[in-house]
Amino acid sequence: MNFNFLSIKNDIFKEQVPAWTAHKSSLEPTNVCSDEAELIKTLCNSKDIFEKEYGDISAFNFKKDVFYSGKWNELSKFARGLFINTNTNKIVARGYEKFFNYNESPFNTPAWLKENIKFPVKVWKKYNGFLGLLGYDESRPNGDKLVFCSKSSPESTYAAWFREIFFKKFKGSIQKFEQILKDENLCLIFEVIDPVNDPHIIEYDEANIVLLAAIKRTIKFEELSYNELVDYFVNFAFDIKIAGAFTLDTFDAMIKLIDETKNDFKTPIEGYVLEDANKYMFKVKGGYYNRWKHLRQVKETLSRGRPLKMGWAQTPEENYFVDWCKRQDRITLETNSIIQLRKMFLNEMNHLFTLN
Repeated sequence: MNFNFLSIKNDIFKEQVPAWTAHKSSLEPTNVCSDEAELIKTLCNSKDIFEKEYGDISAFNFKKDVFYSGKWNELSKFARGLFINTNTNKIVARGYEKFFNYNESPFNTPAWLKENIKFPVKVWKKYNGFLGLLGYDESRPNGDKLVFCSKSSPESTYAAWFREIFFKKFKGSIQKFEQILKDENLCLIFEVIDPVNDPHIIEYDEANIVLLAAIKRTIKFEELSYNELVDYFVNFAFDIKIAGAFTLDTFDAMIKLIDETKNDFKTPIEGYVLEDANKYMFKVKGGYYNRWKHLRQVKETLSRGRPLKMGWAQTPEENYFVDWCKRQDRITLETNSIIQLRKMFLNEMNHLFTLN
């Protein structure tokens, strides 16, 4: 039997886009709609977004399955603490667009960063609290135009804690402050630190708010420069994030910082936010933070009376803490934060080593 081979060239095809090129494009500042009315309609029709109404203000956020599946798109990364007055069709508060951890999913890997990051890279300290968004709604009655929001609600207990701490720290003219938010069309982004009501992993002595950024209340992402942030808000007494602790000029220097941070189990910080010359941001968490966040799961599991799976403890230090937790009663584990338990554990360990 004879075979004849025929070759036909196909000139019609879809060009494959490298994964990291596609990812970087998906993280460019969003301009998903031409105006707010169209934006509201698009958000309401999206299967990735949920809406919750608070009077005239609707809160839009991405759904949990978007977070866990990692299937981000322009709309879902935008709807992260997004509050719109659906009566006036005005954005009253909005947060950062979603940015990711080092080595999260297949992106922000060393290979991806080497291909995409533009130097110099600024390094900012990451504070360990919850997100507070301070927006402005000009349709509200006189004297009540500030909108305090957590990531998901303007009426949550978190939003109330944020408001309370804000006015404890605030100094100066509230009218002048409101005028800036109105004239410059701004939403302020704060890290809210509340060691009494909402302790996290890092220990703080007192409640505080730290101003991280000022973002335009527009669909397209636009942020004030650090110098503008200071110029506008330095006289109102609340803390402003410290100017980039240092700047990295090379890829090797950046990777060195990342590795040192991930392997630092002694310095009590959450980590850093890195921002390149094109304003691309990603996070790196510290070894100390990651370890105690992991051990917080240990205490929560044991406080519910559930058994620990094999492999929870991966170092001698973690084994000591797991064994210590197993010797505590469930009420102790349930009623104390990981910060309090850590102090109790370390005090006991220090005492034992002193006796020895």
